[in-house]
Amino acid sequence: MGKIKFGVGLFATESALQDVQLAELADALGYDRFWVGDSHMIWREPYVLLGAIATATRKIEIGPGVTHPEVRHLTVTASALATLNELTRGRAFL
Repeated sequence: MGKIKFGVGLFATESALQDVQLAELADALGYDRFWVGDSHMIWREPYVLLGAIATATRKIEIGPGVTHPEVRHLTVTASALATLNELTRGRAFL
């Protein structure tokens, strides 16, 4: 039987610095995953924010909670995730 995982979902409506601090807290508290929603119209840019979170955390897995294949080209998403995976040493997910 698999382990139950706990995560935090974020709609990035607050300041980017507050969002990074929330991810640091989730990492310190032992959460397994941290998601950032993707909406090019109403929230902060997720991949910029996830890059900052990647460098501020050590254990938690991070990634977009959802992404939009019609407004964000698949090659851009793939490149962003590959870079994020390098920054996190394998903790990124899609």
